[in-house]
Amino acid sequence: MKKSIIQEIATTNFDLLIEQALESVGWKREDDFKVYYREDQFLGIPLGASIPTIFKIHGSANDESSMRVTLSQVASKTLSENRTRVLVHFLGTQGGDVLILGYSARDQFDINPALSRIAPKKRILYVQHEPEGEREVGPLPQAFQNFDGWAIRCNTDIVIDYLWRAFGIG
Repeated sequence: MKKSIIQEIATTNFDLLIEQALESVGWKREDDFKVYYREDQFLGIPLGASIPTIFKIHGSANDESSMRVTLSQVASKTLSENRTRVLVHFLGTQGGDVLILGYSARDQFDINPALSRIAPKKRILYVQHEPEGEREVGPLPQAFQNFDGWAIRCNTDIVIDYLWRAFGIG
């Protein structure tokens, strides 16, 4: 984000690690980056924002009331409609590719049904973490069956290291 290579991040994690990383390099929330994590925010967000943006689909640890941690909360149709707006922005609009890291693709009650309703317009590179040696390229997981792209099974650290070098970061 600091080098403007990535402008937006969508995550299902509610921890604060991304925000803390940005703050550790001197960025200020609201001035240098925005974070959206509540249902009401998902309805009114300006997609394609001019400053780096983080979309926390399952809420944020800094606001316990925003977190979707129970089955009934995750499966709620009202919550899904608002989160779907973010997913459509990331996967159903023209331009670019989407890199997916650290996501199991096993959200059977909220994310996967939303993915199946999106008319895909972007190619996906899905990295499935495999800590030990084995590397393989294959089809995308079932959750992304409508999408064009590939699944790469490998140690995610290798992908990150490659990208850092390719973009002149590390």
